[in-house]
Amino acid sequence: MDKCWFVLRQSHYPPPEYSEAKDSSRGAICLGHIIPDLRHLDQIINVDGPEPYPPNMPVHPTKKWSLDWESDRDRHVTLSAKGGAPAGPVQAQAAAAIAFKRFAGNHWNFESLDTSIIQPTLAYIEDSVESEPVRSFLDGKKSLGFGSWTLFMITGLVIARGAAHKQHDATEASAHSQGGAKGPGGIEAAAEASVSSKDEEVRSYQRASDFVWAVRLTKVSKMPLHPGLKRETVVKGATFTLGEQDEVPIKIMEELAADGLDPGDVTSFGGDKGIIFFVPNSANTDDPGI
Repeated sequence: MDKCWFVLRQSHYPPPEYSEAKDSSRGAICLGHIIPDLRHLDQIINVDGPEPYPPNMPVHPTKKWSLDWESDRDRHVTLSAKGGAPAGPVQAQAAAAIAFKRFAGNHWNFESLDTSIIQPTLAYIEDSVESEPVRSFLDGKKSLGFGSWTLFMITGLVIARGAAHKQHDATEASAHSQGGAKGPGGIEAAAEASVSSKDEEVRSYQRASDFVWAVRLTKVSKMPLHPGLKRETVVKGATFTLGEQDEVPIKIMEELAADGLDPGDVTSFGGDKGIIFFVPNSANTDDPGI
């Protein structure tokens, strides 16, 4: 089983509704839905609904209770420059420094998390790709001269129940400048100036209706001169010690970038026991509740 999940930028998508036999589902985001890339997790192509699930492809549910999950990212960047310019008998020098710091924190509390997973068969993937909305989407790519294509099927859902959330974003910037001049006789003069600013925002809610919190994805691709479809779970088997972004192996980030995810879109990584959640950058979120 894969180790990577992608948290949605919005918390207003309700859980899908399953048939009594759990062989089909309907909703805004469902198992079997297809999306174009990793940057648009909720941009469903086959909006009329996923194909029914065959008997050899059951929905596997699990449940966890009373969970807390927190991730944060603290980034500090300093830029500086120095320069000197002769001015007749006076030597003038100046130095400037700019410091920029950003903190982004997410804290979630869940009464429970319900996970549903499917292991799509090749026949199911082929039927989904041949559905009218997906075929129309791919025909549009062909008209633009694309001989190969990549899509992503949603093969796992995490449903948050009884969720409370707090998000803290802060940006702090400071600028410091120093100037000096040395004249005849060794007389020196100096001046300093400092400016700082801080922008802080906290958003939270104590209770929410059930919603789709994260998705698991399978990449489906078609390559020239390659028979059939290629399928693989996105960053399948990725395991590492969770922590700062710099600790994430470069290979994983390169693979995600190749699949269309901009590392700048990710605020933080977090999880438990080797399972990683990619949390979207709050600066790009469309949901005021996140």
